[in-house]
Amino acid sequence: QAGPGLLLLDDLRGRRANIPELTTATRDALAELLPPLTYQANPVDTGRPGPALGRILAAVGADPGVDMIAAYTLYEPDAVDIVTAVKEGHTRGTPMVLGLGGTGEEVVRKRRELLEAGVAVTTDPRGVAAATAALLADARARAHTAAPSPEGGRVPADVRGRHDEHQAKNLLARIGVRTMPHRACDARADARAVLAELGGPVAVKLLDAEVLHKTEIGGVYLNVATRDELEAALDRLDAAGARRYLLEKMAPAGVDLIVGVRRDPVFGPVVLVGLGGTVAEALADVAVRLAPLTPAEAVSMPSELTGHALLTGWRSGPVLDSGELSRIVAALGDLLTANPLIDEIEINPLRLTADGLVALDAVIIPLEADDAQPHL
Repeated sequence: QAGPGLLLLDDLRGRRANIPELTTATRDALAELLPPLTYQANPVDTGRPGPALGRILAAVGADPGVDMIAAYTLYEPDAVDIVTAVKEGHTRGTPMVLGLGGTGEEVVRKRRELLEAGVAVTTDPRGVAAATAALLADARARAHTAAPSPEGGRVPADVRGRHDEHQAKNLLARIGVRTMPHRACDARADARAVLAELGGPVAVKLLDAEVLHKTEIGGVYLNVATRDELEAALDRLDAAGARRYLLEKMAPAGVDLIVGVRRDPVFGPVVLVGLGGTVAEALADVAVRLAPLTPAEAVSMPSELTGHALLTGWRSGPVLDSGELSRIVAALGDLLTANPLIDEIEINPLRLTADGLVALDAVIIPLEADDAQPHL
């Protein structure tokens, strides 16, 4: 309809939606269904909805340049059965978002029936535009393919099961994420040898794939430099139930970030960047995108953080190379989408130092058995 159609057109263009002009064949088909003075090139002015509405929607959906239909109509029960018309126009499977204006219980019931018929429904043209833009953004994100890894090949596609921190960091190294020198130790003698090899100070950690938050159970000891300090740390880890240990060279000071990817139950794979460390959950200062994404799409994420100033040399601190971070974010998104049995990957903290970004801890969580099965 003319007025709402123009409002919808302006809103969609502002949301980067492509509004193609309909083909001559489509307009010829519409000309047989609509009065001669109605605009038919796109947006299509249906005039007052009538019995031909279903055929009008079907003709527009059949146009080779149309991937989805965004429409609006007032509820006029004496003019057309809106549910029947929409079902008729939806037979080709073209996705549709419909705004159904009006008030009262009957309108609410018709909106519910349309939803049950597989049509997204809103109450006004702005809602139609917002829903359409969301579908387009999702389609653009899903159209991306996994980008090549920094080594020139694709990201690993054989990742499954729980990983301890040592295994997780080795996987990150395969996609170009830097870590501090670290060694897994099966016994105290191994830990003593690694301390001599790496030299102090080191972080000494409980190594167990089942323990996700080691600091909360006393599973991490920092700045261990001497043999006596190592023995004391190992005593405490043993008391906490440790069977294996990870020794890692201490990282330089810097600003801690959190970078993660996970499978959202509604939106699918998403990536997250935020201020991290032990206060990540308390701050909740994050930027989120759909995955997979390109480095160019990820590069703006840090600028959305409230604490962005901390990444730009705050008080003579390190300056973030946004290109380096965006490559890591994109690689993690590719890694998740390439491995359907993985539910979540998290690097926290990913520390910004004077020499760049370094992953200090990493967690990989597999899908539970029930979630790994396809749902029909």
